[in-house]
Amino acid sequence: MGYNTLALFVLPQADRLVQDIRLYIKTEKYYKQNISSTNNPSLSRIIFEKQQQNVQRKRQLTTLLGRLLSEAAVYMNGSKHDTGNTADGKTKVINAFQDLVKLAYPNLKMLGDIAYNEDVLKNILRSRQDDLFGADETTISEAESEVFNLIVRRKRQSDRTSIADLRDHFSRKPYGWYMNATLCVTARLYKRGKIEARQDSNLLSDEDFLANLLNNRTFSNTLLEPQMEFDQRLVRQMKEVFQDLFDETCPATEARDIANHFKERAKKEVRELHQLIGNKAQYPFLENLEDIANTLDRLAGMDYSVLLNNLPEFEDNLLDQKEAVLDPIRKFWNGEQKKIFDRINTFLNGDQSNFDFVDAAELQVLRNIRNNAKPYEGNAIREAKEAMEALTKKVQEQIEAEKEKTLHKIAEGRDQIVTQDDFTKLEPAKQQKVTAPMDQLSDKVKEQRYIATLRQYANQVPDMVAEQLTALQKLVHPDEQILYVPVRNVKIHFNKTELSTVADVDEYLRIMREEMLMYLQQNRRIKL
Repeated sequence: MGYNTLALFVLPQADRLVQDIRLYIKTEKYYKQNISSTNNPSLSRIIFEKQQQNVQRKRQLTTLLGRLLSEAAVYMNGSKHDTGNTADGKTKVINAFQDLVKLAYPNLKMLGDIAYNEDVLKNILRSRQDDLFGADETTISEAESEVFNLIVRRKRQSDRTSIADLRDHFSRKPYGWYMNATLCVTARLYKRGKIEARQDSNLLSDEDFLANLLNNRTFSNTLLEPQMEFDQRLVRQMKEVFQDLFDETCPATEARDIANHFKERAKKEVRELHQLIGNKAQYPFLENLEDIANTLDRLAGMDYSVLLNNLPEFEDNLLDQKEAVLDPIRKFWNGEQKKIFDRINTFLNGDQSNFDFVDAAELQVLRNIRNNAKPYEGNAIREAKEAMEALTKKVQEQIEAEKEKTLHKIAEGRDQIVTQDDFTKLEPAKQQKVTAPMDQLSDKVKEQRYIATLRQYANQVPDMVAEQLTALQKLVHPDEQILYVPVRNVKIHFNKTELSTVADVDEYLRIMREEMLMYLQQNRRIKL
């Protein structure tokens, strides 16, 4: 009677209770043994009647026992226990055992009225700290205090505390906590930043810790330790660095959470920086971001405690790089300067051939800005824009001048064709056929934007005039074979490279005359 895990029910006196129970058992046994389809009708009727009487007896016994239980005296922990007045025996047993649970596990009430399950566990670990605890994050529940004190006590005794240790400890007296309750209380301590979790010496993130809590195979090697104490000056400094570096406020308040937020935000920053650095083929100055990207990547991989304690070592360097490199490049990348830089690149790549025909110092300014290690500093982009506009004007003026010269030369060549006496002998359709190539070349010149091509067109004019004059002769004199040759195509075979005497001049003219006469003898006409 002295055990606090045992409830004793003492029933009131009932004279016929045991006798009726024995009679019921005997009759039930006899019925099962003797019921058979081979019995004669009289015996079968007697057995059936006895069975019906036994069924009635069972109902009476059940009712009697229920009444006796409701009137029974209950003893717990060595003394009589009051369970309240009830006429139902089952209700009295339930109430008694509820009281017995409270007596055996007095600390079970620490869990309160919350029904803990896996969904609650997931919500705890995936919620933000402010959403979970509101503004009052310093007041912890009695259950959380019990778990935290056990972890601290074992730490002071140099004992490791695993999830399995917590489960075993709090499932026994005086707690009697079920496993999900222990896991959820532990998760709350973790989210408060009171404890940290490790596996194989590796610090676990929220999701990793949740995965371990949901997998009982990891309970024995998932270790829990009290949160390290940090200098509050370092904690405040970390939040300030977070805001200065990332231009946003850190939402966390506990040291571990602040450091972990810093690590996650640094990883995001590294990804964005590497996306920018991937464009360094077109923007060489983006290579300047590699130093700050490497620094942030190294910090993101640190243990949070190392990160906090070593903050002064990297703070100045990071903020200096942000101010001197990262911010100017981001301003450049997201502003008008990048658009100007892109236009300069397009301009240099698209009009390279025209630059050979323009004497301009602006061209070197544009080439310098494209290779400038810091084009975002000072007035470099503005000066480059002015140089591009000036060079664009010079190139356009040169293109227009070349067009004008070429069109004038084409017009002169066309006039040489249409002023021929034989041209007037042709009907309009044939006249148009003769002049069509010259007209088509004029149209091409008007659409052309490359100086070298315009000069090629100009050089084609003498040959084209000769070809069209030949075509004219074929239309007017189809029986004759008159060919026109540009004078520049007449080759003079002279064995000297210069004319230095009167005799040289006479000899050169003699050879030229003979060459031209030979063309005439071949029924060719020389176009001057």
